Amino acid sequence: MLRKEIKDDNELYLYFNDKLIYKRWLNQGYSKVFDKFAYSKQTFMSITEDENGNIKRLRKIFINGEFCNSKLDFWNKYIADMEFSAKKDFGKNLDAFNDAITAKGPGFPGDCLIEITGTKNLEKIFGKEDFDFIIYTLQQAEFVDLTIEKTKVESYKIKGWKEKETGVLISENNNWILVNHIPVDCVIDRFKLYRKKFIKKRINGESEKKIERGSSISKPKK
Repeated sequence: MLRKEIKDDNELYLYFNDKLIYKRWLNQGYSKVFDKFAYSKQTFMSITEDENGNIKRLRKIFINGEFCNSKLDFWNKYIADMEFSAKKDFGKNLDAFNDAITAKGPGFPGDCLIEITGTKNLEKIFGKEDFDFIIYTLQQAEFVDLTIEKTKVESYKIKGWKEKETGVLISENNNWILVNHIPVDCVIDRFKLYRKKFIKKRINGESEKKIERGSSISKPKK
């Protein structure tokens, strides 16, 4: 059974058989899937009501770019939960995608919600111009409700520590903050977990925004 809950701090929680499978921070515009295996064609749906009171079921297409190593990986995730008839002749390239969205060709998703995360990695895979074309095409489609991951970089002044810590914000709750640590500009080191009660100040200033605007955030070479 699916159960949805919106808490006082404007956070959306989705449970499947009382297990947390999805969380969305509504104010910040990003989300986290906790158990992707719980979803199916039946459960990974958004149920909405239009102005006339009619129930509308929207397919949810979730593409995590961090788990894409090639363009083919992206296209496979895009069509993963479509009916066979909709995806069987999809060409898995930009021309086929443009035809699907603008002319209802093979790969047409119908009314849907599309959430794309890991956008920095996808920009590397496609190149910025082609990836921007994908996003623009989806934004222009009236039948697509598009959500794009927003990268947020923060620095933390921590009680008893001389130097501030900087990282890409991944998740947080009332007590903890989880980040991808950045020891130097645009290089991710490892995950770090900070306890909120020891954080004296959170900073999202010009230096942090400069990293957010950076062309890439890469992992150090082994």
